[in-house]
Amino acid sequence: MNKVVSKLRIPFFLSFVIIVFIKSAMSEVIHFLGEDKKANKMTMTSVKKRGKWGKRISFSLRSVEVNPSERNDFFGDGDFQDLSFFKMSSTDEANKPRLPYLALFLKGRPSDFEIRTLKGEPAYIKNILPKPNLELPCRCLKKGDNVKLLNRRIYEKSRKRTYQIEYLGDFRGLPISRLKLYPSFYQAEKRTLKVFPQIKFSVFHKKENLKAFHKVDELLEQTEINNKYIVVGPERFFEALQTWKQWKEKQGLDIEFYALEAIGNTSKDIKNFLHKKYKKEKFTWSLLIGHEEIMPTEYVETNSHDKTPSDLKYFTMGGPRDEIPDVYYGRFVVDSIQDIESQVRKIIEFEKRSFQDRSGFNRQVGIASDEGFDPSDVEYLDQMQSPLKKSFNLKIFKFLQEKRNSTPENINKVLTKGAIWLNYIGHGEGSTWPSLNARSYHSNDVKNIKSEGRVKPIIIDVACQNGRFSYENRLGERFLNEIAGRDTSIGAVAYYGGSVDISWHPPAKMAVAINTIMAKGKHHRLGKLLFDGQMELFKNHSDKKEVTDNLKWYHLFGDPSLWIKLN
Repeated sequence: MNKVVSKLRIPFFLSFVIIVFIKSAMSEVIHFLGEDKKANKMTMTSVKKRGKWGKRISFSLRSVEVNPSERNDFFGDGDFQDLSFFKMSSTDEANKPRLPYLALFLKGRPSDFEIRTLKGEPAYIKNILPKPNLELPCRCLKKGDNVKLLNRRIYEKSRKRTYQIEYLGDFRGLPISRLKLYPSFYQAEKRTLKVFPQIKFSVFHKKENLKAFHKVDELLEQTEINNKYIVVGPERFFEALQTWKQWKEKQGLDIEFYALEAIGNTSKDIKNFLHKKYKKEKFTWSLLIGHEEIMPTEYVETNSHDKTPSDLKYFTMGGPRDEIPDVYYGRFVVDSIQDIESQVRKIIEFEKRSFQDRSGFNRQVGIASDEGFDPSDVEYLDQMQSPLKKSFNLKIFKFLQEKRNSTPENINKVLTKGAIWLNYIGHGEGSTWPSLNARSYHSNDVKNIKSEGRVKPIIIDVACQNGRFSYENRLGERFLNEIAGRDTSIGAVAYYGGSVDISWHPPAKMAVAINTIMAKGKHHRLGKLLFDGQMELFKNHSDKKEVTDNLKWYHLFGDPSLWIKLN
């Protein structure tokens, strides 16, 4: 329970209750602490209690911008408002009001912490309906499909908590909890938002000095990684991997091969082996060889499917409640030695930059549907492409479903010239990107990319089904395995996609985070970049279940140790 102190000492001229009445048709800025132009501020300082250092998080919420929300039939009756608290994220839970929150990441489990709350004097915004989050189905939603109306019973069930702490999992021996701080709550029966402009939280670990961070990657840096790299697959493929192994060992990686024939051919056998190996060696990298009929996977429950193909639990070493992988991992979704040879050629060519034409390092491709809501897929694509353009001066090629240039032929023209990065956001059907203007981009179109001797892209695919690691002409698999002639590799050097129907916003936010992190120029290994993009979702998306589902269904086709420095 919260330990609440009823009186917070604040200056006399602020010690009164602010009540604001909202006129639904108007846009306005509401000031809580005087009408100055200072921005909202949240500070974290060190405090001491019983000899242990903790943290005090102090809010200074000076204003909120209130705008009429766009009319939407799925909301039902009522004029809803967008609330924008500068510098704060908004909650994402379906059918609930969209309200401000701040996330912190703590070393430990929820039971390890003591939290005190000093609320201070409240402010009330009356006659308000904060915009809700719709329960959107998977990205395979098409026009005419049913979308659930806002569940008003859930919307009107008020949350009165000022904080929530939840266990996320374990990363390489480091337990991680997320503390969500709520400086307001909605009183639906009164149509009133209760805001605490100067609320303070004091957080302590019960047994040791507190480790708390605004960014999850700062907490993850408390762990140690090594160069141990475990490869598991059928022994018949290992000879074709020797060139790759030798190249990686020159980079300092310690590669070990383990044959399925000796481990066992069930997912339980593979999991037991990898977990025992990790307990002994704490390896950092892993590569699975073969599609799911050759290299078994697990089938786990997610919101979209009760048998989602997922390799995640092979690499979560912290027990049944752990959802965070301890290893950077990927798959070669291959069926033959020829497939392996093709992927090895592309990896070494990419890392050596031994292209006949290197101009593709200056190009990024973006493809977006004409759908999506708050933000739309086009708006998401802009968020994806802008950071790489700004940091590396990459030339943007954009194919929007609403534009006539969005065709498979035009996309292939750019890929034939070479490109370093490709983002797709839209629908997926397993073997297609259907969100184009004229016809879908099909896996059979990959063979028409004449990119031999040119740069092959890393693909981040925000779409359903294309990332299943079966050998069924899936789009992701063909981008990695397609060739033009015996020794001529085309397609992509790596692919990251979903194995089943995926949700709407979390994968898009993840793709934005991946590109944003990449733009900072600090990540040079693909697996680490993708992992940090996934973990950033815990900062940017409040619904834990949706974030952990995203971890379960997204997989890398390719080498997680791929060297990806762009400049």
